[in-house]
Amino acid sequence: MLTAFCRGTESGSVSARGWLVMVMVLLAGCAANERSLYTGGEVFEGEFEIGRHRVPLPEGEWHFVAYQVYRNREGDPFADVQLLQVDEAQQVLSRGILISANLDRVAEMRSSKAGFCDSAAVYHKSVIRNEQGDDQDCWVLSYFRSTIGPRTDKVSAQTLAYLHAKRIRYPHFAVYTAYRLVSDSDSLTVQYYFNPEYHARISEAPRVGWKDSPWHMDVYQADPMKSAYIEQMKQWSGDWYERVKLGFALN
Repeated sequence: MLTAFCRGTESGSVSARGWLVMVMVLLAGCAANERSLYTGGEVFEGEFEIGRHRVPLPEGEWHFVAYQVYRNREGDPFADVQLLQVDEAQQVLSRGILISANLDRVAEMRSSKAGFCDSAAVYHKSVIRNEQGDDQDCWVLSYFRSTIGPRTDKVSAQTLAYLHAKRIRYPHFAVYTAYRLVSDSDSLTVQYYFNPEYHARISEAPRVGWKDSPWHMDVYQADPMKSAYIEQMKQWSGDWYERVKLGFALN
């Protein structure tokens, strides 16, 4: 079964509410006569299929909580999707996945460079190629601080609203691995977020500026638990890269 967002949803035949929560479940392609509505709240395991891609999911159940569909400057359909994994007994967010991908084959991909793969402010990165308007193949291990403001994107705002509504606790600081794969006809960015306070029982990060954070690149190695956690995540990220690449543009 192929889970995808479909170009056909822009026909105007769907209710306003349905447009906000719709995902198309397809047996193949985007043919209108093969689709049925997906109304949110579903749980995925193993992999999440979007457009021409199969995104691998770490073990456990992943809840679909937010998305947006949009078009690039050339009019090609893309989507951003947020999946979350929650420890319901403790009411705490353990992991998250943010996926951005094209939904149909693109005649000519003109993606900008992956900014995170050019950044020096990361724990680790592996760049095979990262060219403007050309193939891209890179990944980084970096950090994320949860904030919301006037420039917060729709998916992040929806995700935070979901967490607040469910009274799910989430960390101020998270470690994430971001993968970027681009060819002449496809684009996929996948970001896996991890809560070190949950997985490694590391003390809660203080709500301070990045330069004063105990997770800052210049100081985290002084803490044996943080240093070991980052090394563990480097190993996992390198191994997981092969699985992400295997699911890129399968069709």
